[in-house]
Amino acid sequence: MGYLPLLLSFLISNAFHSLVALLWLKGIQKLSGPIAPISRANLSTLALILPLAVSIEQFLGPPASSNDFVLVRLPLWIRTLMDKPALLLGVWALFAGTVAVFLIQEVRPLFRAFKRKHISAIQSQQLEQWVDRIIGLYHQAGLKLQRPKVCLIETNDPVAMIFGIVRPVLLISRKLLESCSRQEADVIIAHEIAHLYFGGNLRMLCIWAVRAIQAANPISLILFRDITDLMEMACDDLAATLTGDRKVLAQAIQKMSETNTAVSGTLLKRARQELLQRAEEESTSYRIRVLEHTSHEGALPSHILWLCAVALGGMLWVIV
Repeated sequence: MGYLPLLLSFLISNAFHSLVALLWLKGIQKLSGPIAPISRANLSTLALILPLAVSIEQFLGPPASSNDFVLVRLPLWIRTLMDKPALLLGVWALFAGTVAVFLIQEVRPLFRAFKRKHISAIQSQQLEQWVDRIIGLYHQAGLKLQRPKVCLIETNDPVAMIFGIVRPVLLISRKLLESCSRQEADVIIAHEIAHLYFGGNLRMLCIWAVRAIQAANPISLILFRDITDLMEMACDDLAATLTGDRKVLAQAIQKMSETNTAVSGTLLKRARQELLQRAEEESTSYRIRVLEHTSHEGALPSHILWLCAVALGGMLWVIV
């Protein structure tokens, strides 16, 4: 078998396993009722990782025998697909389009981030005390985390972000402190610290690496976007729970989202930026609705997540 048929076989296997994982995930959400955002993010992470692991093992391992229990035999479907050139072309186009989306929307901004100009950061004793007070709320709730380095930066926009992977730094812009009330700044800082509590940029980098290996898989694109949104909602939920200000956080999110500005340039660039802004607005609106109309849900215990992993892994294993 040539390289292209082998590649096509792996891509179809990976995409089909991911589709099953996505349907399994949606089924759990329908049957279980409300689930905490961080638990939904963890389940979505399982749905992103396990299909890749199973696909690689089955691709490198021995083929299933006729006596093995198999729910779906993908090689039979792939051979049928090979005999239909028009359908085969459509499948290749789907995979190629998904890779293009990955390169344009995820890889390109990543390289641009490395080329950003250096931002001068200064130490602020007042900001340090402010962050210490928020860290204290975490400790009072029994949530242990290492205190990050805190820096005040000068920008034209209100900015609050975790920068770095191994040694994360909490960056807060002076513009944010000037444009937000004390309560709004509190919940925003609590939200950023929640990112650290849930694993920070290191966790998201590992998840993105798994997503990158599946760059041609359209289902992995859906799952990664879901994970990104769910992590934001998980940080919203934790910050609002610790500070007790869900409505204030919703107001702060709305205020920070209104900093988008019009972009000049080619028609294609303006269209792309408009699509991204609309997607960001929809995501922000959903986050605000969740904050305003839902209450805090406890995270699923770790043993339940392990049981879900075993169940999903077993389901995927009988698809070869």
